Amino acid sequence: KEIKKMRKIIKEALKELNWEHEQNYKYLYGIGGSSRACMNIIKESKNLPLEDKSFFVEELYNIVDILKNGGTCEETKELYRLIPERIFSFAGGAVILREIVDTFGVEKVIISKNGVREGYFIDRVIKKDEEKVENNEA
Repeated sequence: KEIKKMRKIIKEALKELNWEHEQNYKYLYGIGGSSRACMNIIKESKNLPLEDKSFFVEELYNIVDILKNGGTCEETKELYRLIPERIFSFAGGAVILREIVDTFGVEKVIISKNGVREGYFIDRVIKKDEEKVENNEA
């Protein structure tokens, strides 16, 4: 029930953005812990090489279905084993990611080697230093 509620809220939030976008994108570039956790679960559970930092959305759908339907005891244990530190926040992140790939018709998610912290660092520290140099304040 909670996942259904989350999906509805996320869909409404995405609609409110009124983005003018194409319907189908081949790739979505994911950053942050939730997308990386999804990839790790998919790779580990299917014994796929971790070097390939991508996964197809069908694999994400399988994870959300396990979360939604409870999955088998073994599937649930496997999720907990693979991401014990994120187990309580993971469902929300996976559902958000699923709604985003649905909205944009994404086929494959590619995980960035960098995350939110690096983006914050670049935006707040490096760009400010560049502005100081441009304004002869350095």
